[in-house]
Amino acid sequence: MKVEIDDDYVAWVQGTAQKALKEAGLTLTNSAETMIAGLLHAQVADGFCRDKEHCIAAANELLDGVVRGYRSGNYGFGLFKGTINENQALHIITEVNKALMAFPWLPL
Repeated sequence: MKVEIDDDYVAWVQGTAQKALKEAGLTLTNSAETMIAGLLHAQVADGFCRDKEHCIAAANELLDGVVRGYRSGNYGFGLFKGTINENQALHIITEVNKALMAFPWLPL
């Protein structure tokens, strides 16, 4: 199986997300970057977001919630520091999205 990920999602993760996380004292592993870019791609491909712009806007909202959550100690962030691996990223995304609902649970 080959997974295709739009370069714009990879660029968002490696640029916008990594910059915001670095400013908060966090970083993503390569596998976490790939997983997040793939999740963003799937949001549009599977009909959960209208288009790429809607997906990136939701990702920015979720990223803001992740950074605020880390700084305030919410969402179990006290369990780790520094580098976020793929498993941790998946848990963080799930927990923060439950509160923000940046990404819907059902297709549009």
